[in-house]
Amino acid sequence: MPGKFIIKLLLTASALCIAGLVFSCAPAEHFQELSGTWTVLEAPAGANTLTIPGEYRHTGGATFSLSHTFVVSEQMLAGDELWIDLMRPDFPLELYLNGSLILRRGNPPYDPNFFSTASQIIVFLPRELLRDNGQANSLLMKIYSQVGRVRFNGLPRLIGRQAALYHRSVLTFLNTNLFLMFGAVSLIGGLYFLSLWVGKRQLKERLYYALAAIFMSLYFFEFGSSIPLVNSSWYFSVCKGSLHLSIGFLVCFFLEFFKIHNKRPLRLVVMAVFAASAMYIALTPGDNLRTLDHFTQMLVPLQLAIMFSVYLLVRALARGNPDAPPVFIGIMLGVAFGTHDVVYQVMGTVPVVWLQGMGFFVLEGSMFFTLALHSNRMYRTLETFSDELVQQREELVSTNQAFARFVPDEFLTFLGKESVMEVKLGDQVQNQMTILFTDIRNFTSLSEQMTPRENFSLINSYLNHMAPVVRERGGFIDKYIGDSIMALYPDSPAQAIESAIAMRSLLIEYNNGRKRAGYPPLDMGVGIHTGMLMLGIIGEENRMESTVISDAVNTASRLENLTKVFGVSIIISQAALDADPACRNSSELRYLGAIPLKGRSQGLGVYEVLHQNDPAYAAKLANRELFHSCVTAWEKLQDHKQGNRDVFAEYLNVYPEDPALNYYLNKSGYFFMFPDGDKK
Repeated sequence: MPGKFIIKLLLTASALCIAGLVFSCAPAEHFQELSGTWTVLEAPAGANTLTIPGEYRHTGGATFSLSHTFVVSEQMLAGDELWIDLMRPDFPLELYLNGSLILRRGNPPYDPNFFSTASQIIVFLPRELLRDNGQANSLLMKIYSQVGRVRFNGLPRLIGRQAALYHRSVLTFLNTNLFLMFGAVSLIGGLYFLSLWVGKRQLKERLYYALAAIFMSLYFFEFGSSIPLVNSSWYFSVCKGSLHLSIGFLVCFFLEFFKIHNKRPLRLVVMAVFAASAMYIALTPGDNLRTLDHFTQMLVPLQLAIMFSVYLLVRALARGNPDAPPVFIGIMLGVAFGTHDVVYQVMGTVPVVWLQGMGFFVLEGSMFFTLALHSNRMYRTLETFSDELVQQREELVSTNQAFARFVPDEFLTFLGKESVMEVKLGDQVQNQMTILFTDIRNFTSLSEQMTPRENFSLINSYLNHMAPVVRERGGFIDKYIGDSIMALYPDSPAQAIESAIAMRSLLIEYNNGRKRAGYPPLDMGVGIHTGMLMLGIIGEENRMESTVISDAVNTASRLENLTKVFGVSIIISQAALDADPACRNSSELRYLGAIPLKGRSQGLGVYEVLHQNDPAYAAKLANRELFHSCVTAWEKLQDHKQGNRDVFAEYLNVYPEDPALNYYLNKSGYFFMFPDGDKK
């Protein structure tokens, strides 16, 4: 609201200032009109006298003279200076006072580059050339007319010094220089909005305003130039015709900006009418009078366009459009100023000050301010929308972070999704990964001694310690299965080995805390395997979850179970080691043999990952080669049930406490015990 009030105030103040400058500054000084009857000399045809203001017609391409005699009144002689006001002649001429040349305008008898100006012609009359004491003075005006007629828009008159200064300064500024300023401002505004439209071409109202302003600037430049900006006979007529193109684009601007009757056929009709009007005016080069006649005739569509624009603005006001009031004020002032000139033009006279240009400029200025306010409002709306987007983005990030606790970000990445919101039932991708499967030993018997709350507390405490180890080493947790962890490593099995060793180390610290709190220690086994798997979304529309489906997952789980059989903490498959040869160099390994697993037709080579947290680490490492040779020899035997204990005889003598022997002794028919105490 404050912005609209300021615009209204500025427009009103501008109108009052112009009116005050024109009328209050006019000097209250005597003047003497030179009689309207002039004698026509040297004319090829026509009357012998001419009444001014008026029009003289002839055969065309003629040079003739007008003669007039007058006696200077006592009141005029009493002044300091005398000037003659010739109004606005539209033809080349020479003016003689008592036989002496006092003015040459153009280059008679022929001047193809003659340029008509909107300013009045004020000529100083030297006192030494004037005859006083009631004697008659002679004025001779030599004229060249190429188009077959001359028009005198006002009656010449004698004026004093103050009136001359007023005309030469104030009125000349208002009728010429001011319009040059209008033209420059209009051109800059038009080019500015044209550049904005180039950046965002769907905003057509910017294009319509830009073209309207650019064509309006041509009209202003012609109006305010004392010399033609382009040395061509087309300049005057083309600039006059540009006003109609400008009005056509203004109407299209209103249609597009206020979205009222904004139909393409209507816009085409508007532009066709005003393009035809512009051509009708522009196609009269070298004949200024004919151009002005055509311009006057085309005032009708001009006024209809303005009335239609007022109608559109009234409709926009009725709809409560916030952009309508400033433009409505501008167009009403424009109508008021323009009507002033139209009345004079229809009457065939020339006003003291041309106000239509000011009216168009006020209208154009109101549109400029409206577009600026509209852009500012859009910018504020965009800022608000941007803030809301930032807030929504933060909420989305928080939501994604919350969902990431259920669906890992890495899982979404492999599915090619940026947000959990994009996930659909059936989304899937196939990839080779390493699976790490870990489980707490004897958790069933342990949980039977605790309440459900204590069970949850234990599991959450344990997982809270172990889970970060996976993420810190390039893996992500696919799911928790009670006390079990299933983690995936997209890059290298070496990361899974590092995680398993770190978990075993962390478990020691965790058990120390449990011991201090009076709780029994925990133990865990880890199985590691590499293979192809499918990551995807399963379930139904109302209940979905991410999962991994693959035989490799089952194998990793069975390898974890195999740690109980061999009495070791970490087992890795041959397939995982083959997936990245660097794994063999990154850790100490002990070959446990090619073990047949459920669902596999052939045995799978498995290895124990040795780590220094294992109390038996030194013994296993020292006897690794012997154990390997014993396992290799056992694998070559045809019958493992017929007293093949001798294969491990040497190893039993060296390290009989090795729990891994139980597997082979059992296969050879001997009873054994698992390290956890369960009989198998």
